[in-house]
Amino acid sequence: MKGVTVFGHLNNEVQINQYELVNSKGVIVKVINYGAIITDLIIHDGENATNIVLGFDTLDSYLQLDQQPNAPYIGAVIGRTAGRIKNGELHIAGKTIQLHKLEQNNLKFSLIQFDVSIV
Repeated sequence: MKGVTVFGHLNNEVQINQYELVNSKGVIVKVINYGAIITDLIIHDGENATNIVLGFDTLDSYLQLDQQPNAPYIGAVIGRTAGRIKNGELHIAGKTIQLHKLEQNNLKFSLIQFDVSIV
């Protein structure tokens, strides 16, 4: 990990950090602990560095987006699944876990919204 910076605050209280990771080839990924949102993925092509992630520069921009109906999950790490879970059931280690269902199947988000969780 290269470093940690303050990305913003929720309700002027909860600090949201941005973590910067760099690999040996110089690829940089920046992620915030609000929804594990990937804010930047910077790759190098010769002498140029390009951010290939659609995202925002401020926490306020993400918060404003979250207030919109049917807001896209820009940069969000969705969770264990990014699709439907048949009948809303998970089978792990011989146990059946029943999830909340919005329809017949469990969608990406129901009662728990990973895209706005603080991790």
